[in-house]
Amino acid sequence: VFGTLSCPLPAQTPSVAAANLPEFRRLSEGVYAHLVSPDGPFVSNAGVVVLSQGVLVFDTHFTPEGGEGLLKRIHEITPRPVLYVALSHFHPDHTHGAQVFQSAAMTFASANARRDSLEHDVPALNRVITLDQAQIARMNKEFDRSTDAVRRGYLRQQMEERQALVDRLSMIRVRIPVAAVEDSLTIVDESRTLQFK
Repeated sequence: VFGTLSCPLPAQTPSVAAANLPEFRRLSEGVYAHLVSPDGPFVSNAGVVVLSQGVLVFDTHFTPEGGEGLLKRIHEITPRPVLYVALSHFHPDHTHGAQVFQSAAMTFASANARRDSLEHDVPALNRVITLDQAQIARMNKEFDRSTDAVRRGYLRQQMEERQALVDRLSMIRVRIPVAAVEDSLTIVDESRTLQFK
């Protein structure tokens, strides 16, 4: 595990609202979990630790909208700024909300996660956008050739949905961690000490 926090975990399984809205659960004083449904824009859970001068965020959800939702919840509990963003690994469901936290003083991950972000995440995102654009072009050609009104309606809907996805994906700016943790990183705060291995 990249990051560990010493705090008791609740005994109950989180109940997630039917609308797939995240639950912001207090785990201990100043430590929160943003627990989500995998079917919403957030996809994976995130953590928040309130420090004396600011906030540490652990993972940032799947989309910028997910990151914005997390930031909104943080502002509900503290006016302190987000100082640190810790990313557990390079998968988009943990990192693509990071662009919302541009003002954080430091974004960090393990050396492997940083490398994987550079080598895999950015190229994969670009590949998906390119493939989706090619699918739209193929559907558009089929749409132009088709005389079947039902088929044309289906293709129009598919092209609109695919274009909306391309538009959303094109807004993602993968935030590569600026600091790579080789062995460990310790953040010492007035109120607590956080260690990442």
